[in-house]
Amino acid sequence: MLGRAGAGGDFPFTPENVLTLNGRAIGIDTASIDRGASVDFRAHRAFANANTPIFENLTNLGALPAQGAVFIGLPMKIGGGSGGPLRAVALLP
Repeated sequence: MLGRAGAGGDFPFTPENVLTLNGRAIGIDTASIDRGASVDFRAHRAFANANTPIFENLTNLGALPAQGAVFIGLPMKIGGGSGGPLRAVALLP
């Protein structure tokens, strides 16, 4: 998972910029990958089109090493939902 702050100039960054990093998922410490007032959800759509899962509202990403950590997201099953809360776990090298 990539958790790099300041990867672009937009809030929180542009999806096009992040997708060039070749990550398998994106984790972010804000409430949404899109701007709060977003009506088009550009980042959500870009990552969905690239089959890249988004994990929002994570904490302590800065405590993870730059490489070697393994992310495990344990989701709650919510019928008919497009997202939901999960328990985020990182296995450290």
